[in-house]
Amino acid sequence: MKKFFVLPLSLFLFLMGCSQNVSDFTVSYPIVGTEHNQYFALESQEFLEELNAVIEDLAPSLRLIDSGSDRTVYLSQNGETWKILLHVFSEPELSFGGQEDWIGYIHELELSLYSKDETMAEENGQYIRALIHLFTPGAEEEVEDVLGIYGEPHREAQLTENVTRATFGNVCYTYTSGRNFVVTPYDEELYNSVRETPPSVIRPE
Repeated sequence: MKKFFVLPLSLFLFLMGCSQNVSDFTVSYPIVGTEHNQYFALESQEFLEELNAVIEDLAPSLRLIDSGSDRTVYLSQNGETWKILLHVFSEPELSFGGQEDWIGYIHELELSLYSKDETMAEENGQYIRALIHLFTPGAEEEVEDVLGIYGEPHREAQLTENVTRATFGNVCYTYTSGRNFVVTPYDEELYNSVRETPPSVIRPE
């Protein structure tokens, strides 16, 4: 059930990109984690059920298939390949008390935009719309517009020629044309906590 509630160089660049386009929206899932890794308080089975309810009669429903890893979850249309890849918190990642409740929580969601015909392209559009609806209901068309999914992106969302990124509430959306649509958590307070680390060197007086 929904609940409504806001280093390494690669991490810094990712979070810097997420922080550039923040808008206030109602968001569906709280976030847990640290300044280095953040997770939606949402497990794969709950997400799957909610997604299938939204896309009913609009696109093929998805089902779980074996990924071979406790850190990834595959959601498939055809029972053989994944359409959505979930990266989740797993037991081997436990590092301090209280994290047990995080096991299974989603760290990143990747929708494959592979398409071989118009039907698959239309289905991809339905999946994107459904994902935005689940994570930031009411922001569907604005996210699509800002990221340039069906036209030119907003200038501030452009990372590279084919990649756009924007944050709505505590949700970061990244669109890579012709490749994927990625959803990740972005809690600015958790990220900012890394900046409060005491300095390792202080200038002599």
